[in-house]
Amino acid sequence: MGAHGWMAGPVLRVLTSSPRVPSGRQIHVEASHPNWAGPLYHRPPRRPRPPRPPRQPSCSPSRGFVDVDMSSVAARFKATSGRVHLFNLSPAPGSQSTQKRLGRGRSSGLGKTSGRGHKGQKARAGNGKPKAGFEGGQTPIVKLFPKRGFVNPTRKVYAPVNLDRIQHWIDQGRLTSSPEKPITAKELLLSGCIHQVHDGIKLLGSGAEHLKTAIHITPSRASQSAIRAVEKRGGTVFCKYYNELALRDCVKGRTDRTEAAPVRKTDILWYTSWRNRGYLSPTALSKMPLVHERWKELSKQLLTFKTQEYEKAK
Repeated sequence: MGAHGWMAGPVLRVLTSSPRVPSGRQIHVEASHPNWAGPLYHRPPRRPRPPRPPRQPSCSPSRGFVDVDMSSVAARFKATSGRVHLFNLSPAPGSQSTQKRLGRGRSSGLGKTSGRGHKGQKARAGNGKPKAGFEGGQTPIVKLFPKRGFVNPTRKVYAPVNLDRIQHWIDQGRLTSSPEKPITAKELLLSGCIHQVHDGIKLLGSGAEHLKTAIHITPSRASQSAIRAVEKRGGTVFCKYYNELALRDCVKGRTDRTEAAPVRKTDILWYTSWRNRGYLSPTALSKMPLVHERWKELSKQLLTFKTQEYEKAK
């Protein structure tokens, strides 16, 4: 017996009655081990199996299934191009993905630890993730730097418009105005004079020397230099209050909703002052060509505090 358990000898004569091995067949094999060399019986390779026929769908008639040629069904229900039917509706490609199944065996790739790894804070059950800004116990960066100032929650950002830009748009025929139809945020946005209305339009007096046309405009705010330059050319400026919804309706041209009125003290003082050309001031209501009855009632209510008298404490 050799080192590898093989029988050593000069010649191994096989005498058998097996139909696979012919009687007296000798096979010589060169051994790589120095302690063994000699003939060895070599089993011939097996015959290759014939390919299996394609598996036919087996449906049991007792269960109510019948073999159906799907190609004929698809031909019957094939939709024409450009038409949508109930049977050809399907989700958009890539909009749906297979559900991630955790802990369903190692062969799935997400078994055992379910993709959490071994131990650690993020491998525990429950809320294993720290809150945003946590840096492992050291002082977070948001606490290292001092804070200065504040953020005004009621701040408003106005889209600035200069007089020279409006004159250039008028020269190109992209803007027109009249006392009955003044320039508003809608005309400025649609003509491309501004790119976004933000919280309203503010008229500035830059380029007043280039203004040659009498313009009629209704912004949210206007500077004193712009008011003087426009009125010097025979135009009019009336500042009107817009909240977020009213400004959206103005841009879209909706008139079916009641416009908002100023409620903050600073806005009430601004839009009831003739110096700022507020549309709720009594002087503006007498000079504006188009005045709503609601504006007159609002002006009386908002200016009541100027004439109110309070009882003095005895």
